[in-house]
Amino acid sequence: VADVRLLSEVLEESRKSLEIKLNLQWLKTPLVDELHELLSLHPGKKRVKLHVIDAEEKLDIKLPVKEFKVTIAKDLLQVLEQHEHLQPKVIS
Repeated sequence: VADVRLLSEVLEESRKSLEIKLNLQWLKTPLVDELHELLSLHPGKKRVKLHVIDAEEKLDIKLPVKEFKVTIAKDLLQVLEQHEHLQPKVIS
């Protein structure tokens, strides 16, 4: 055995970024404030991208969130997954 680490550490190291998909119609100030607060509770080194979709115009765009880098932890993903307007995706 060359190295012993916690599984949570291995998972964190293997994840490159967090992408959060949402529909343009839900992109309002309360949701942005909620997302801002949630991401600020999980500071880290992984990049965050917003994947905004406009179904009516058939457009989508991925926007980097330069203000935040996060720790991609189980509790953060659970909160994002439970939100009705957000769809998180971990990029490895």
